[in-house]
Amino acid sequence: MTLRARKRGDAEPPADTVDESTAVGATIRRLRRAREMSAAELAQAAELSPGAISQIESGTTQPSLPALRRIARGLRVPVFQLLLEDEKPNGHVVRRSEAGPRGRGQIAYDVLTPDTDGELEVIEVRLAPGQSTADRPVSHPGEECLVVVEGDVTVEIGAETYDLARRDAVTFRGERPHRVINSGVGDALAISIVTRSPRAAD
Repeated sequence: MTLRARKRGDAEPPADTVDESTAVGATIRRLRRAREMSAAELAQAAELSPGAISQIESGTTQPSLPALRRIARGLRVPVFQLLLEDEKPNGHVVRRSEAGPRGRGQIAYDVLTPDTDGELEVIEVRLAPGQSTADRPVSHPGEECLVVVEGDVTVEIGAETYDLARRDAVTFRGERPHRVINSGVGDALAISIVTRSPRAAD
């Protein structure tokens, strides 16, 4: 890869080149964080050094086309997406067919928020009877609100349990160990709204 870092004594690059490098770097950082990848993980996937990724994201280095192709491959996006201006639209629409599926066994998750580094994450959770979101309570930064759409669930938060039915909701701090169990006889559907804590620079 050819890094085009400016050295001491070099002439100042044109302003439009600096702006372009900064925009490309910001787009790469946004896409990486949306995928919950560290700079080191992206560097490994793109076969670049972590330092190179850091310089590109900060705009101090203008990446070559081969480097952009490697980064795009690591992020699993087309190269042109890295060159788009990092503008935020007034709204993000996620169609039902575009919701990102996750799951294990009879537990299904659909991520309803877009791949951005915004402050909210909304997840649709489906549980078969007797299934739980985790074998043991888990914790995460931020605040969470769980709304039951269908069925009956039991929510464990620390040493307390809450039995919820359709249209019931519970709000709690994500740092408190918690999990959701389908305590009914049929499938349960719930919506989890989680606030994302600000990400540390990496």
